[in-house]
Amino acid sequence: MLAAILGALLLAAPLVLGLPAQTISLDGRWKAAQDTFRDGEAPGWVRADYDDREWDYGSVPQSWMTDPRFQYTGTMFYRRRFTAPELGGKAARLRFEAVFARARVWLNGRLLGTHEGPYTPFEFDVTATLKPGAENLLVVAADNSWTTKTLPGGRPGTRAAAKVYPFNFHIDDHFEWYQDGRYYAIVKDHDAPYLTEHGRCLYLLESEDGLKWRTARHALVKDFSITWEDGRTEQYERLEMPKLYLEGGRPRVLFLAALERGAKQSYLVALPLRIKKEREGR
Repeated sequence: MLAAILGALLLAAPLVLGLPAQTISLDGRWKAAQDTFRDGEAPGWVRADYDDREWDYGSVPQSWMTDPRFQYTGTMFYRRRFTAPELGGKAARLRFEAVFARARVWLNGRLLGTHEGPYTPFEFDVTATLKPGAENLLVVAADNSWTTKTLPGGRPGTRAAAKVYPFNFHIDDHFEWYQDGRYYAIVKDHDAPYLTEHGRCLYLLESEDGLKWRTARHALVKDFSITWEDGRTEQYERLEMPKLYLEGGRPRVLFLAALERGAKQSYLVALPLRIKKEREGR
């Protein structure tokens, strides 16, 4: 999802018990792990007997892109153990204020359901699944990846074409990082209508809070050409899959997959970056 949220936002998950409602907040320390290969269920991450002692901790509510350990786009698993009180014949519902952008939720190893929508609350009836007076395990898989098949929550750009739904901007390639109190993302714009005056290129987004994104003042990261040391300039069909080498928290080298025109296979190029210091107050 472009120009909205890069980090998954996992907000308060209160457990609501009966009427009049008694609410138990599940904010606080959750175990957290990246599911880089989207196979977290296979090793048993949703089971109560899974040993998660080596997992990191995340503090919920959390936008994981603000955490230097998790500057990552994809799926994150969260696990939280809690003791539920006796229900006394009342119903119990599990409510989430928001999970960006897609969520799968398990309670005591049972899949409660799924939800899609980054800013909307949702809840499940857990009366039959909850273990009153005993320890329970709640597991949430949050997926903050962008696709061209889901409705985005916000758009960059000022052109009318840039705000048309369904989302027709290919954002399959992107790289995000946090620097000097601001979030940045390099994204690939390779199909018309283009979102900047630079046409086919890699360009830069920025955000103060990781939620509201805009095109950066100096938007162009790289057009689809490379000028080599011998002065020869080569035009490419694609320069994609951007990755940065950061040194001291600042970009130093841009890595790209380069696909020559007419070629079937791409190769890796490493482009050293020039660091320009802007005048104070700008």
